[in-house]
Amino acid sequence: MTPTPDLALSRRNARIAAHPGLNGMPPRWKSQLTKRVTDACQHFLLPQTVDSIVDRNINAFRASYLPGGLDLTATDGEIVEHARRRADAAALILAGTSDAQAKQAIIEHTCSTARVPVPKGDTLDAQVKRLSCCHWWRRQLRRQYARTLENGNIRLHLVQRQRDPYASRDAMLRCLREETRNRLWMESTVLENENGDRFTLQELSERGTSNKAIRRAELMTRIRGMEDYARDHGYSALFATITCPSCYHATLAGSGQGNPAYRGHTPRQAQDYLCKLWGRVRAKLEREGIELYGLRVAEPHHDACPHWHLIVFVLPQHAARLEAIIRHYALEAHSDEVGAAKNRCHFVPIDPDKGSATGYVAKYIAKNIDGYKLELDVTGEPAITASLHVTAWAKTHGIRQFQAFGAGSITLWRELRRIPKATIADAPAHLQAAWQAAQKTLTAEGDTDQRADYALFLTALGGVAIPRKQTRIQLAKVHYDTPGKYGEAMGEKPIGIVASDAPFKVYESTRYTWTRIDTPACVGGESNARTIATDGTAQAQEVLKKSGFALPWTRVNNCTLETAGETPPLPCWMENDGWESRIDEQMRC
Repeated sequence: MTPTPDLALSRRNARIAAHPGLNGMPPRWKSQLTKRVTDACQHFLLPQTVDSIVDRNINAFRASYLPGGLDLTATDGEIVEHARRRADAAALILAGTSDAQAKQAIIEHTCSTARVPVPKGDTLDAQVKRLSCCHWWRRQLRRQYARTLENGNIRLHLVQRQRDPYASRDAMLRCLREETRNRLWMESTVLENENGDRFTLQELSERGTSNKAIRRAELMTRIRGMEDYARDHGYSALFATITCPSCYHATLAGSGQGNPAYRGHTPRQAQDYLCKLWGRVRAKLEREGIELYGLRVAEPHHDACPHWHLIVFVLPQHAARLEAIIRHYALEAHSDEVGAAKNRCHFVPIDPDKGSATGYVAKYIAKNIDGYKLELDVTGEPAITASLHVTAWAKTHGIRQFQAFGAGSITLWRELRRIPKATIADAPAHLQAAWQAAQKTLTAEGDTDQRADYALFLTALGGVAIPRKQTRIQLAKVHYDTPGKYGEAMGEKPIGIVASDAPFKVYESTRYTWTRIDTPACVGGESNARTIATDGTAQAQEVLKKSGFALPWTRVNNCTLETAGETPPLPCWMENDGWESRIDEQMRC
């Protein structure tokens, strides 16, 4: 009996949904691929024809985004366990080999099979130790899983304005889980310096650029200083936007449909394209003797393809030539595509009478950090939500969001802030001026009495667009031979600053030696730690009491003091058992 059309369609669709190539794929991938293949088979019912179309589509996608049988449905705990097995297997094989060439071949073959980069190392022994370390494997596998999953989401058009702009919900949740996991670990890790001051690692982290507010304030201070220096020395400001050719964009902005010109490029490949383009621009400018400095911001289009915003300061007589050079290299690739001349690069001269360069770039800095003082994103989402998606995009693909060029070393700026005033009492005038520029002082009421001045810092260095090795102030470094985790020397570490014309006089910065203090997760043993991680507050507090947990205290830090009756943060066990459910619970709260 010939099956009815409805029955034949039902059998065909069931045959597609049961294809073994869909195993190990996330649910959204299965749904999207099934829909795509069903559309491709809409005019066919013959099983042999359907199987041929399904095999070709699913197997091709699987070869690109599920290499080596990668299971993207694995939990973080399963990834941790997989990393341990990989490390144990590598250690066992390498322990039975004494020949150096054989070890190198094993390392390269193991990494090629697992599709992870060959471990870095100054020596073969350092590479062996990395390949035998579960923590090294854990980092590699987590990065591999995250990027493979996100690249597949982009290919299936799940990252776009109509669905998840900038980054998928998978990347968003992974980053939130990672932040929660790290925060709980840092809250449970107590450090003590040689002065007896104790802090949790979380408290120390919040006083640096890991704190989004501090990171944003530092960037705004730098761009404000660049603009002040430009005004005082006759530079003009230009705002430029550079984007990638159409073949790097997976999805059309208007309709949300797939871009026919897309060639499967990942956001990292698009970022590499922009970096090479900018490198060629700067090389051309250097050959022509055109000096410039400024800041670039990398942010994603709705489909995760990066583009750059640059605030560039250049002498007015060179502004037109700068635009021409950028336009030339931006249009060098795929210049014949529709809209290339209009969309590939865009320039806006900054008129000081209408607005400042700092104000122009402020929204891009805020959007890429924490959405500060912004209401809605261009996608229609709240700015704070969009900033979380953008942060997840940058973390997942390993893209540096902010990069200054030609405007002094931020490491040197931060080092100046670590130096006591008494240390530079006999320093040269320009070094004292740089130190003063980097300081911010407060009144007794807590208001800013003197703000840090990046323009004065640039002046003290000797100006802008100067190679770092030629500035008037340099970092002082000391080489440490102490072996690290993988047996290599710790290398050079900064200890202060020196004046270039007097390199043997070091003005040392304040640094502390920190020692980890045992917390209940260490003192109370594994069982106590798991009790704290899973049980209620009353029982956990009893464990804290028995283990002799000491609250952080200090006489020099201005951290917020605990008030009476507040419960101290609970230290937590950082292994995989029970962690994912606990993090999910905290995220829901």
